[in-house]
Amino acid sequence: MAMVECAVCKKKESSTRMKYCSKCNLWVHYTCAGGGAFSASYCPACSKKLG
Repeated sequence: MAMVECAVCKKKESSTRMKYCSKCNLWVHYTCAGGGAFSASYCPACSKKLG
């Protein structure tokens, strides 16, 4: 577990609470990426679906 900064809200948290965009090299919180328990998350920079 690493401490990383969310590309949207700029808060630092554990990487286990975030998604990573391999295209943009950005970390984003699930909620900041528009995702939730039953919805998909997308990178705010390139719109790639985060898995």
